[in-house]
Amino acid sequence: MDFRNSQNLSAIEYAIESEQEAAAQNSRRHRFHLGSGAALILMTVIIISLLCFAALSIVSAQADSRLTNRYAEQTSAYYAAQNLGVEFTARVDADLKALYETASGESDYFEGARRFSACVDPSDETSPWHSQLQNILANTASVSKTTGDSTEKGTSLRSADPSSAASTQKEENPVLVFSSPMTDTQEYLLVLRVLYPASADAPRYEVLSSRILPTVSYDYNSSLDVLGHS
Repeated sequence: MDFRNSQNLSAIEYAIESEQEAAAQNSRRHRFHLGSGAALILMTVIIISLLCFAALSIVSAQADSRLTNRYAEQTSAYYAAQNLGVEFTARVDADLKALYETASGESDYFEGARRFSACVDPSDETSPWHSQLQNILANTASVSKTTGDSTEKGTSLRSADPSSAASTQKEENPVLVFSSPMTDTQEYLLVLRVLYPASADAPRYEVLSSRILPTVSYDYNSSLDVLGHS
């Protein structure tokens, strides 16, 4: 009897252990496993993302480099044109000084200045700077009436001592124009007005304008129908 009971007990224990092992196998079978294929896919996605970010960084750096180079070229062209303008004013001042020493009077002095190759008649509508000169002279006249005299005088592009102003400052004084191309769409414009000096050391010209002008006209189209109305 005892032997049979021990056999039954062993069979029961064996059955219980078999059921527990089967349950453990089923649990392991349904557990999520990250296999080598999934890891490879994840690594590929990460690498592609890094490549995209690297490409965007390169494109952004190239755009910044082009913009910086364009700005540097424009700045260099501006200062090169301004240096030419300074040389032009120096030549004009030397020519006006020689003209003042040989002229018999104010009218003779101005007549000689009008024979300069850079002299432009502001009233000449065929001049390429007609509209700019009209605006410059109009603004200069209005500012002079308001503040007395705000134009630049001297032998450079900087303002000279206002106390040494020339005796003759009229709108009909000869106007000298210097222009130099900067880029395909811009040019540097320097406008001088000849003065009759009260003495040999007084200013012989005044700078009316030193600016950058566009050489092309832009036609902005503002007719885009954003709201979809006909």
